[in-house]
Amino acid sequence: YQLAPQKEARESPVWREDMPYLAWLYAWYRSLLPMVVDERALLFSALAPLAKVDARVALFALPQLSLAALTGSRAEDARRALAAEFVAVLKSCEESGSDIATMAAEAVFHIWDGLLRWVERLRRGEDAHATARTHSIATTAANVGAHRARATSDLLGDVPNLLLAKASLRCGSPARALMYAELHVRRVIGTNNPSSQRGGMNTHVRHEERDIALLARV
Repeated sequence: YQLAPQKEARESPVWREDMPYLAWLYAWYRSLLPMVVDERALLFSALAPLAKVDARVALFALPQLSLAALTGSRAEDARRALAAEFVAVLKSCEESGSDIATMAAEAVFHIWDGLLRWVERLRRGEDAHATARTHSIATTAANVGAHRARATSDLLGDVPNLLLAKASLRCGSPARALMYAELHVRRVIGTNNPSSQRGGMNTHVRHEERDIALLARV
């Protein structure tokens, strides 16, 4: 079996609202492939023809492909590319609310949730028992795991919480929207109860009124 030559992938973000949904998924998939340079690259390349014709395959593989890129030697390139794609899609969803933009945003949240679960699982140490046979092995595994978690956590911090909240609301997910709206308000003014602020903080609260109003909409 021999893979057919593939065209050069486009630079990120590949999202355009006039693209068919499956064409966008495949273009995104292709843009991430060069960032996986270890033995997993062959596996994801072999899946590419299926991802081209089946959105379910693309959605199944994209979280794993993203994670492979983020934990490899081109982690910073992958971080920038994924952050650019996330922001481009979520902004399009927030601003237009079109069916295609909403579907794309839901795909982004699918990948986002997969990365978030991986980071949380790694931080809880649920995977440590597999390599914790000796102290030295366990320590090495913990250090490698922490480095990988930091790289992926950095990506999750690159996308504004307010944008995540607004796009979530467009996608019909008020619980998610509320969570990110509260995170945004806490970061801006230190609490999710603006009325509790006093003194010099009131000026900042007025400046953020439109953002805080999102909580009321949810």
